[in-house]
Amino acid sequence: MSEKLCIVIGGFSEGPTVLDPFANALVDSGIGYDAAVYTAAEYRATPVTDTIADTAFFTPHSAGIIALAESFARDPRKYTNSAIAALNGVEPTGLPGQIKGAITLGTEKIDHEEHLPSDIASPKYPARELATHMATTAWIPRQVRKFSTTQFLGRFSKGYFNDGKMALWSDDDSFGFTPNEEELAALRAQGVYTDVFPGKHNEILFRPNFAASVISAAIDAAQPSL
Repeated sequence: MSEKLCIVIGGFSEGPTVLDPFANALVDSGIGYDAAVYTAAEYRATPVTDTIADTAFFTPHSAGIIALAESFARDPRKYTNSAIAALNGVEPTGLPGQIKGAITLGTEKIDHEEHLPSDIASPKYPARELATHMATTAWIPRQVRKFSTTQFLGRFSKGYFNDGKMALWSDDDSFGFTPNEEELAALRAQGVYTDVFPGKHNEILFRPNFAASVISAAIDAAQPSL
């Protein structure tokens, strides 16, 4: 994979406080030469330009891929030479399942890396992001009921993201988004590198250096097919 600008797109209620350390870890690990951070609402409203998209490495987390997919649907050509590593990408989940997952997410104990604020996992950060982007509260839950990361990467974006496609999920995802082995095999057959790493849905946000190591390993493993 050629050197890229990393574009980080957060999921539901994920703002700069948790996304910036992740973006910095991607640059520090050498995955990208620089990084830009978007909430899902921000990328939906103002996606990157054609020139930037063509030389970008997209790392959407969770529902962040929905914002990317909306931009792709409007102008897929600008994503021809991009690369993507979708992290815990959403799969169709009804509102009851989303609520159950959110409750689980809010009660899970996740250790954070020492360089992050001690209260990084507290509710104040998602609450502030939601207050800033109120449209997110209605838009994402509707889309999660029908959006499939595996369908988007495997079928709908065929012929695009030609510098590399990766789909990575945690093995203990709070929402149950992680596909089964048969679904992962089908995705690999369509040219998408897949992997399942240890952890929970939001663990990569509170352990950004760990997340960067997971992505780096995926890039190295996927190189023969990229």
